[in-house]
Amino acid sequence: MDFFYDSGDEDSDDPLQTALRSIPDKLLPFREHAPSRLRMQQADGPFSAEYARTRHGFFSALVWRGVTFGTAFANDHTNSAVFTSLEDWKESVDACGPQEESYFCDRSAYGMCNPHRTPALVNKYWEATEEHNWEQFVERRIVPFTECYKWLTAGKPTHFYQLGGLAAYLLTCDYVYAGVVARPTISDGCHRAKHKSRCSERLREVGFD
Repeated sequence: MDFFYDSGDEDSDDPLQTALRSIPDKLLPFREHAPSRLRMQQADGPFSAEYARTRHGFFSALVWRGVTFGTAFANDHTNSAVFTSLEDWKESVDACGPQEESYFCDRSAYGMCNPHRTPALVNKYWEATEEHNWEQFVERRIVPFTECYKWLTAGKPTHFYQLGGLAAYLLTCDYVYAGVVARPTISDGCHRAKHKSRCSERLREVGFD
């Protein structure tokens, strides 16, 4: 795998280096340099200017964050990163030939195993993007950070099934880098903090506006 940093001594038996090389999507502290994130940032990825504000771009982003994150499927550059429809997704899966489910979906992508995280979620995401219109939501504006996060996590259960708080937060951040969502403010950060006043004070102390 190619990264924009020195990946260290590949012959080293240091357990930390070994772990970082083996599962960088999960453990690499520089999230923008992780392999599947790099893949999604490319010109044919869902966060490109061409796709970031479209239904199929958003659907593809949901598929990545909700199903394929950290998998061999997501990191294989011969596989599509944008799916124009549910049928397009199915054709991409078929083109991979016989594979174990883990090739497409890591149930422990964000920590503990989630038995409900399966490739079947893709069908639900396509249906959800029809009912909850991303293109109308974002329009041509820069969406406030918390507004986007709340939109992604709305509903009980959430409109975008199994997209938990962490994945929704990360997806919101993805759209910040894509130029669709505004950078988070102190208020946005404190929205998710238990001790709002203390958090605000500490952030201002270190120079954040």
